[in-house]
Amino acid sequence: RSGTLSLQTRYEFTLPPGSAPQLILQEGGVRLRGLSVLEPDQSEPVLELPSLDLVGLNANLARRQAAIDQVALTGLEVRGRRAADGTLNLLSLYSPPPAPPSAAPAAPSPPGETIDLLVKELAVRNSRINILDNAAPTPARLTLGDLQVTVRDFTLKEGAAIPLELATTWAPQGNLRLTGSVTLH
Repeated sequence: RSGTLSLQTRYEFTLPPGSAPQLILQEGGVRLRGLSVLEPDQSEPVLELPSLDLVGLNANLARRQAAIDQVALTGLEVRGRRAADGTLNLLSLYSPPPAPPSAAPAAPSPPGETIDLLVKELAVRNSRINILDNAAPTPARLTLGDLQVTVRDFTLKEGAAIPLELATTWAPQGNLRLTGSVTLH
């Protein structure tokens, strides 16, 4: 429905003869303000994000490397709903485009090399997740409020231990605090 996106970066692009294009990004940044996403035919936003900042983006396409100093989301609000038939409203936000008619299905592309990605800090601050479950025998509401999440040194490398801190309130009462690490396999 609405939102403002700003991008900035220094870049170098070359197209060497007989070689793949090369793109290098330095000191990149992304700033998103006032994002509001609606479900089809609804008036209340299913997702609101007042502020997202991505700072310190450096990437090299040829080397398949990217590093980001910080990703900060502030004030995220998600309103999820499971209907009585079990469908999730959040999934209605994405519907794949219809497949073009063809005589034979396209062959799947071979898996590519994983990008070498490092996000030094991912911070989610002052956020809220509201879930309404209408598929339960009695409709149930779950609210995670004052959500604070910090992930440090996030990478896609298999076996990497990624430090995680999470704190939230659980309505109607309760608090949850997690500190530890997550390992990707």
